[in-house]
Amino acid sequence: VLTQLLQGARAVLDPLGCTLAGGHTTVGPRLSVGFAVTGFADGAAALLPVSGARPGDQLVLTRPLGTGVVLAADMQGLASGAAVAATLAHVSHPDASTGALARQHGAHAATDITGFGLVGHLATLLRDPALGAVLAPERLPALPGAQALLDQGLRSTFHPDNLAFAALTDLADPAAATAGLLFDPQTAGGALIAVPPDRCDDLLAALHAAGAVHARAIGRVEPRRDGPPIRICTGSAASDKNHLVE
Repeated sequence: VLTQLLQGARAVLDPLGCTLAGGHTTVGPRLSVGFAVTGFADGAAALLPVSGARPGDQLVLTRPLGTGVVLAADMQGLASGAAVAATLAHVSHPDASTGALARQHGAHAATDITGFGLVGHLATLLRDPALGAVLAPERLPALPGAQALLDQGLRSTFHPDNLAFAALTDLADPAAATAGLLFDPQTAGGALIAVPPDRCDDLLAALHAAGAVHARAIGRVEPRRDGPPIRICTGSAASDKNHLVE
């Protein structure tokens, strides 16, 4: 079994240029495997910082949301086979080109969307007290079946903890099913990229061509206003095909 686990890991890591350099085994009640990735950047220009977003930047999300609720429902036998299959295909799809494409298209900042959910990780881009953001929930890409499961009241066990980030938003009812994707914890979530508005279309086209077919602009960075830093616009935000605009 250990040989099969390591062969499966190397089938993914080797093509990406990652060397499996060591590890250890433990004894526990169930089988588990995990990895820590360590590397060196080829200078500061090779890195995308979490600070540096600017007012007017479009917020591009590269992958759909919903792994938390789908996997939680699957553990209870309540998710459809189609939803589980789509989620497993999503989390096993490599995402190696996203960072390079973001840099090539002038991205100012980026973060990944993982356990703290979309709102929790957006907060890392807004550490500058002069910055705020507006999100359009109707633009959020979702995995098949995810919203239906949220509508049924299903949640990941970590979802309630993420609701603490609702204080950063102007949501009237953060626990509503319609707000569920904002706080759903992600496994193998996508990147949230702050990109200049005049480069947004080109970045989206490049991401789509690279296989990130669900990538879309879901909001924008703006100067901080009175109140919470993250505004949620539902139905009232004017937009063109790709951008969220006033």
